[in-house]
Amino acid sequence: MAKKSLLTGKDHVTRWFFGISALLGLICLVPVIPWRYAKMTPVFHSRFSTYRQTSLLMMTDKSMSWKAFTKWKRTMCQLQKSYATPDLLSSLASAATTVVAQKTGFSPATAMGCKLWSPCKD
Repeated sequence: MAKKSLLTGKDHVTRWFFGISALLGLICLVPVIPWRYAKMTPVFHSRFSTYRQTSLLMMTDKSMSWKAFTKWKRTMCQLQKSYATPDLLSSLASAATTVVAQKTGFSPATAMGCKLWSPCKD
């Protein structure tokens, strides 16, 4: 013999109402991240020479191939580490531009480019 359900019809309707309300509440709390398209812009020149597409988990690169955000993060961290580590060539070049800058009077950081110029890094 099967057990009788202790819930009435009104209880079932109330349970479904609260379940659907909770689901709709969670949908309202999730941020809206639509598929987005970034058009080509002449301001960035060769860095953004193609259309870019962004989804919830992936983004396209300059060759329009999809890459996950974790891959982008790993690439940016490696690039940051390569900029932060000193190497012999850049130290010799910075010493040479410092000597030239003292004699000519211009800023050595701008002559070295983005590697030493802090506004460019920021």
